[in-house]
Amino acid sequence: MLHAIAPGQGVHEQSAELGPIPVRRLGALSVPAQGLGCMGLSEFRGPVDRGEALRAVHRALDAGVRMLDTADIYGLGHNERLVGQAVRGMTVQYEPLLRRFGAEQVMGVCGPSELHAHGDTFTEVCRNLGYASIKMWPYSPMIGFERALRVMRELPVTGLFCTPGMAVALAKAAVRAGSDPRRDFAMDVLMLTGETAPPSLLAHIGELWDAEAHLALYGSQESSVLALGSADGDLRLTPLLNHYEVVDPVSLEPAAPDADGVLRGEMVATHLYQGAKPLVRYRTGDLVRLYPDGSVEVLGRAAARLSVNGVETTVYDLEDVLITGISGYLDHRILIGERDGRDALTLVLTPEHDGVLPQQLDAPIAACREAFGTDLDVVVADAETVLDATAPVSWKTPRIHDRRTGRG
Repeated sequence: MLHAIAPGQGVHEQSAELGPIPVRRLGALSVPAQGLGCMGLSEFRGPVDRGEALRAVHRALDAGVRMLDTADIYGLGHNERLVGQAVRGMTVQYEPLLRRFGAEQVMGVCGPSELHAHGDTFTEVCRNLGYASIKMWPYSPMIGFERALRVMRELPVTGLFCTPGMAVALAKAAVRAGSDPRRDFAMDVLMLTGETAPPSLLAHIGELWDAEAHLALYGSQESSVLALGSADGDLRLTPLLNHYEVVDPVSLEPAAPDADGVLRGEMVATHLYQGAKPLVRYRTGDLVRLYPDGSVEVLGRAAARLSVNGVETTVYDLEDVLITGISGYLDHRILIGERDGRDALTLVLTPEHDGVLPQQLDAPIAACREAFGTDLDVVVADAETVLDATAPVSWKTPRIHDRRTGRG
């Protein structure tokens, strides 16, 4: 069977191992001219380590290859199963990132409940990598934050799959219990998913735990996996699973690239694999920025259009402007209000230590004034007291609250 791969998504123009991959025009498509014959990964050329075979396929994909030649007679079906795992496998995608932290990781998996697929998915990744894993549900009355933190400290847990909000909530619970997340825990890496998370938030969470914070996955229960975290720190599309389009969320016309080739609009996905619910041109409802190299930024919901003093923005970009560079705080909320006929912005910061104010506020205050034409009011208080808005799902943390008339 010949697996034809959707071209043009996540293609790296060249690889140190394979060199530049020639590209040919096929109608309206730009198609990489080089494919990969996969027969030798299963038979005829001696024993092949499964991990090495998977990595070989991924090296070809990283170089731009988008056609994999396999057949059911290669290894009596082994080859097709191997290629299928390679093009779908989260394990192979995460391996270069997670292996940097050693082979003896203990990974915690924190989801909203024991029933959520989040836990099984990431536990399977850990098993494939040979890592120990433990499922922890701090919001469950059977577990709670106290027990989860004790397990994290005593094992110790060195990596965590969770939402950004959960990573912050665990750090806050540790501080309130008299612990220091940096000193008393052994965290190396946090793999975050489920919420928008601009670079400034990732940097903040990493600083709280003295660890690296990465985006792990973009997708949904409806669309399945749309992008995965990579060793270079970006979310990257999975072009062997889906065909991607970016459209204007109002007109539904294809989004036009800007001068740098970046597309901005609503993500539309079509599944390229058989399943119980293959999706065709499924509107995700998510506003994204898609870069020519296949990396993607998820900016928020397309329906939640955001304008501050006439400046069109997104929850992703607004948050990034307002918290970049700030230190000495645990949690935050952003309030959008009105004052004297104009939009006003307030940043609520929970201090890391009582009596010690957050630092490096001048830069975001100046950035707010330049970007949105308003001063940024900073309030030092418990951010959890801002309770007038709820997240779309109870385990997701709403960090931006629009209090303007008719907007909240």
